[in-house]
Amino acid sequence: MILSDARNALRIPRWKSSTLFLSVAALLLLGTPVWADFAQPAGNSDTVKSSGDTATPASVTEPPVPDAAAIAPPASEKAKPAPESGAGATTGIDAYTGGPLPSTGIGALGGSSAAGDDTKPIIVSRSGGLPSLIFTNKAENWVSAKFSLGQSYDNNVSLTSNKREDFITTVSPSIAFNYQNQLLDWSLGSTLDYRYYLRNYRTQDFSYGLNTGGRIKIYRDVAYINVTDIYTQTSQSNAVDSTLVSSSVNVTDLNTLRLNPCLEIPISSRIRFNPQYAYTDYWYPTQSQQNRQNHAASADFSYELSPRLTPYLGYNFTRTEGQYLQYNQNYPYIGIRYGDDRFVFKGSAGYSRINTDAGATSDGIVWNASLSYQLATTSFTLATSSDVDQATFLSASYRKMPQIVTSYSGSVSRELRKATVSLSLYFRENTDAQTLDLMSRRFGSSVSLNHVLSPRLSGNFTCRVERSDQRTIQDEVDLNILLHTGSIVFVPVDTGGTQALLYQLGYTLTFKPGHDWTFTGNYSYADSASPNTTSYSDNKLVFSAGKSF
Repeated sequence: MILSDARNALRIPRWKSSTLFLSVAALLLLGTPVWADFAQPAGNSDTVKSSGDTATPASVTEPPVPDAAAIAPPASEKAKPAPESGAGATTGIDAYTGGPLPSTGIGALGGSSAAGDDTKPIIVSRSGGLPSLIFTNKAENWVSAKFSLGQSYDNNVSLTSNKREDFITTVSPSIAFNYQNQLLDWSLGSTLDYRYYLRNYRTQDFSYGLNTGGRIKIYRDVAYINVTDIYTQTSQSNAVDSTLVSSSVNVTDLNTLRLNPCLEIPISSRIRFNPQYAYTDYWYPTQSQQNRQNHAASADFSYELSPRLTPYLGYNFTRTEGQYLQYNQNYPYIGIRYGDDRFVFKGSAGYSRINTDAGATSDGIVWNASLSYQLATTSFTLATSSDVDQATFLSASYRKMPQIVTSYSGSVSRELRKATVSLSLYFRENTDAQTLDLMSRRFGSSVSLNHVLSPRLSGNFTCRVERSDQRTIQDEVDLNILLHTGSIVFVPVDTGGTQALLYQLGYTLTFKPGHDWTFTGNYSYADSASPNTTSYSDNKLVFSAGKSF
């Protein structure tokens, strides 16, 4: 079967993608015995919801990581951490740390399954002000629901220099479940925000979030299929993550569907061979020109030198197709993982070659590395990566070449007696893969302080400062070709760039009187100053109440 036939066979209608996999999960649930009775996790009863249009500041503290046997993607999946926007990012003004983005392929420098990559919890991305629902329970079948009602005041709903205030009422139902049996490990989280604007700034405003995924077991731990489907909001700018300041300004919806059949073949007690294939579909419901699909195949060998040290060697091929870009990417890669209970280092690098259907080529080094160190009350993390940018909205794709995103980040967190202090720094830069011209850049820092005021009352202060630069390229008609041949040919024209400096402050009080009730009050302030684009400031006050079931 040729590649185009395979692609057409795998392509799934956009609006059916989520329904299809939920139906598969339901059939497997009915056809196989249950390990345990449904039990509502204690952690979800404390999930706090906010309401309104502008994003509510939240803590930078990482969610707890489940055991390797939990429902999160298994250790064999060689993927980089989730993107900061549009694919499962944690909410909050300081949630983004500029860390590595999802890889283009499945080998993608993440390392072999034998390397024992750390698993991550399934997270439901923020939808119009809702924080994440985090699945962390192991070997339990449970279902949980929550209903929240919020009222907010926003003095600059449109985030422009000409302020327009409004009162916003938000209704936010959400549901989550976790299920395991002999054939299936599955988790699902779904949220819905309905916002009513008293002064009719917007006639109606819905935000929907879905994060569902798991593993379909075919034969023991040798053959299985990883499936994920994430529907969330993403920024329309590479330079600024607009989802952290608004749910309606400069944002759009993105559905990311991923099918990943995997094999883990033991050659010996220390050597493993791991071939994989992955199909990834990026679907923008209102921005069809941004839609694209990936077909990726990889294979690697890993050798366990010791329980702490595992090197690996592999090769990756990725085919990407979209309206603007069609290209192949090939690269061999080498990597290593070293770790114990406190210290973990994972690093890999490869030599990448990109060939577009239009005949352009690009060569360069791609890499992905992370380091974490855990003490009794202090933790440190460092991360860096460089690869093709597949996960974000590419507004400047007119050069018919993909963009390379390079990122660096670091964070430190300190637990005190009744508080946790966190600091993070990040840098992210997008460049043209062929010319290496700068397309966008952002860098900044954030600070978070979580403190306990009483057994039922807690507070959270956050602060973020970010500098962003965006290069603007537009398509214009080549007049010379038009006059001589009568043909319309578009050429990219650099129209300059924009810079902005963003400040964000926020403070949240959370009160939990018991019986699964949660009350929150939040104040947030955002200020964006720019010499050549729109500057604005925004004040927002939010009150909400939520009941878990």
